[in-house]
Amino acid sequence: MQLVIANIHSKDGFESEMSDVLTKLAEASRHDDGCRSYRVLSDLETSTHFMTVEEWDTPQQVAEHLKTAHVAAALSALPDLAAGDPVITMHEVTSSTNLG
Repeated sequence: MQLVIANIHSKDGFESEMSDVLTKLAEASRHDDGCRSYRVLSDLETSTHFMTVEEWDTPQQVAEHLKTAHVAAALSALPDLAAGDPVITMHEVTSSTNLG
C-alpha cells in the first residue's frame, strides 16, 4: 500500500477557499482506480495548515492519479491560495499493527 501525505499552507484569509479546493479534489480522487482512502485534514491550532492523507494500492495508481483533470485543477488553484509549495511525500507501507 502507498500512503501519500501532503502538507499545504494557505495564505491568510484563504482558508475557506483552500478547504473547498481540497475537498473537491478528495471527492473526485476517491473514485480513482486504486484509491483506498482520501482524507482532508485541517490543523486546529494553525488554521492555514491543511493535510491530505491518501491510501493507494500501487505507486502506478498514484502516478495515474497525478495525471487526472481534478489534480490539475487543484494544482492550478494553488498559486492564488497557497503560501508556498505543498510538501508531498509517498510512503510504502509493508505492514501495520493495530495499537488499540
